[in-house]
Amino acid sequence: MQATEAWMIGVLLLVMGTLVPEEAIYDWKAFELKEQELKQLLNEIKHRYSVLFYELISSCLDLNPDDRPTLSDILGYLQKRKIN
Repeated sequence: MQATEAWMIGVLLLVMGTLVPEEAIYDWKAFELKEQELKQLLNEIKHRYSVLFYELISSCLDLNPDDRPTLSDILGYLQKRKIN
């Protein structure tokens, strides 16, 4: 999995968790990330949901693409938290 795919999974989870559209963190006309808004929404996730959910989203949205999880990492994360 490429870093951009992890980023999009993070954006999807962030949008679902905050009910805020992706335009809140990305200016499509200027092609710019709104870092302050991203931090604010991640903070909202941190206070609203579990630490584990926050860590998953924040790792997918790491600004350094090399530090984002792989698909195997994400699937492993989900498998460990699966309730039987």
